[in-house]
Amino acid sequence: MNKSKPSTTKNMPIIHPNLKKFVFNKLAEDIAEKQIFTNESDFWIIEEDTREWFLKATSNGELHYNQTFFKPYKSLFSLESKELSNLIGEWFEKNFDLPLRTIHRRGGSQEYYISDFLKKKKGLLEFNNRYGFTYGFTKKYLNLKNGKGKVFVQDYLLIN
Repeated sequence: MNKSKPSTTKNMPIIHPNLKKFVFNKLAEDIAEKQIFTNESDFWIIEEDTREWFLKATSNGELHYNQTFFKPYKSLFSLESKELSNLIGEWFEKNFDLPLRTIHRRGGSQEYYISDFLKKKKGLLEFNNRYGFTYGFTKKYLNLKNGKGKVFVQDYLLIN
């Protein structure tokens, strides 16, 4: 993959760099304080107390975003669904260094699933059990987690 152009932007209409910057800043602002969890091959950005989810990525390059949460972005920035999907994907790849193959909108609560993996505490990412994630990605996540026990989106935004 070419590092200068994330794979999610292949067929994306040209978006003015200033608009892209506004969207990326809004994304960072809205989810910077959200917590990151792993569950086997899934990487989740959630609000632990409410079980609200924002983004879910898999180790095989799928990104799902909560369309209910991100719906206001479409009108705020005058974006079509595909444009918003591609911008979310590009922002994610840039900040989390996890290459994506596909991006999907997903509606509805994932509370049952989130509550289950938070309760069981199984399938946690470890060096000897990476669940398909790259060594570099795993190392970054575990270094952040070992530093304070929890990993937040802002931790990734600070080191980039």
